[in-house]
Amino acid sequence: MRYYLIIDSDLTAIKAHQEAFSKVSGYTCVGVIPSFSRPYRKMIETPPTLVLINFESVTEAPFVLIDTITKYFGLAPHYIGISRCYKMAYTALRKGFKDMLVLTDSANSLKEILKRYDSVYVPKLLYCIHSYYDYRYVILDHLVYLKADNYTTELYMKDGTVVTDFKTLKCVHAQLPVHFQRIHRSYVVNSHYVRRIQCGRKELYLQTIETPLPFSKTYVNSISVIKNLLSAMCSTPFHSF
Repeated sequence: MRYYLIIDSDLTAIKAHQEAFSKVSGYTCVGVIPSFSRPYRKMIETPPTLVLINFESVTEAPFVLIDTITKYFGLAPHYIGISRCYKMAYTALRKGFKDMLVLTDSANSLKEILKRYDSVYVPKLLYCIHSYYDYRYVILDHLVYLKADNYTTELYMKDGTVVTDFKTLKCVHAQLPVHFQRIHRSYVVNSHYVRRIQCGRKELYLQTIETPLPFSKTYVNSISVIKNLLSAMCSTPFHSF
């Protein structure tokens, strides 16, 4: 399941956007908001994997906006933009937007973009550790947490094994799905393995390990994201550990 967020205040455009998403299977809306200001962002309980932004109707500067969204959710979702300005569209693509709608916000145009997006951005199931001529593949569902070790990263698996990646934690984290959240300068956790959050002591307990991990004030928003992810899972069966 892919979760999408619409940031737009044009009611006619919003209706067209939602019509397009309804014609492509596998998408669930987590919110339709006119801006990403504090009152609106608190309404979003599940982190989106795809964000649709209408540059013509938001009050925030679009490229400042995406930095705010990425920081808030802990990982960058994919972005699709809408603009009447070709120059703005070109800039957006250079800055990492996956696609742009120019001069039109019709349901058919967005539908075609979503089809292209689906053909390229499939859910990530594996993480590849590449070192010279050695390729090692890690099953993400089996990855419990990651720990920074100077300029390398240790990956702790559910069977107790530890795999080393010769990249920084920041670099590895950027390649993982949204349910991997950074809770400390030294730790990233798989939200699906969280069994308890002790806010008073700022400790997070994970399945398969006894010792809790600390979380810091800097990443307290990540704890909110984890709680929202787990709340969304409460109505469906959890993974078998």
